[in-house]
Amino acid sequence: MPLSGTSLPPRKWMGSPLASSRSSQSPPSSSAVSNNAELISSLSILGDKAGQLERELKALKQEKAREEGVLQRLLRNLTGEHTTLQEKNVAGSLHIVAMKAELEGMRAKRDFALKERDILRVGRDEMLQTHDHLLDQLNESQRQAQIMEATLEGAQTTEGLGELVRTSDVGGDLLF
Repeated sequence: MPLSGTSLPPRKWMGSPLASSRSSQSPPSSSAVSNNAELISSLSILGDKAGQLERELKALKQEKAREEGVLQRLLRNLTGEHTTLQEKNVAGSLHIVAMKAELEGMRAKRDFALKERDILRVGRDEMLQTHDHLLDQLNESQRQAQIMEATLEGAQTTEGLGELVRTSDVGGDLLF
């Protein structure tokens, strides 16, 4: 297969201007024909390789153009420049998704704050119960102290009476 854009006219041994001068000569030798066949085969292989390289180059150019388009769209999305309705819709959808994510984040923060508040309330209630319990214990201790004080005063008074009874020699033991 010849390279694109180059074609060689077929050689004519008879009927060409050179043929009249070579008519007395014999056709080309088998080694020349063999060399020509090898050259044609090599040119065919090179032509196939060139065609393959051209297709690969074209594919690379298309891929590069697609990548550049994607990069340009991303850049426009980042800068807020939207040229097509579809790009505007996509940007709007992305904005909505971002707002939803932000709202979910705010809800999560609120839920966390409510749980934290509930934990603090439970802690406060436990502290109030402990405080009430300690006040009850303090009141009970004060009441017992007053009873013991009164008992002690009574005992002192009774001792005083016992002393008095002994000194007056009225007699008899007093039982307490």
